[in-house]
Amino acid sequence: MRIQLNYNLDKPLDEVWSQLQMVSTLEYVANPILKFEAVNPSVLPKEWTNGDYEKLYFYSDSFHSDGSIL
Repeated sequence: MRIQLNYNLDKPLDEVWSQLQMVSTLEYVANPILKFEAVNPSVLPKEWTNGDYEKLYFYSDSFHSDGSIL
């Protein structure tokens, strides 16, 4: 299956790119289905950068054992 979505954003590209690199944007979009926990390093950065992220756990309390969403 392939899905293609198109959005018209009323913001300059640089501003959109800056927001996409922020960890808070990932948490906002994924919440409440997924939660993220940094392991090593123990705190998520404010902004994603190139480099190593040894461990990052994500988990959910929003799924039933049959895969449906609460």
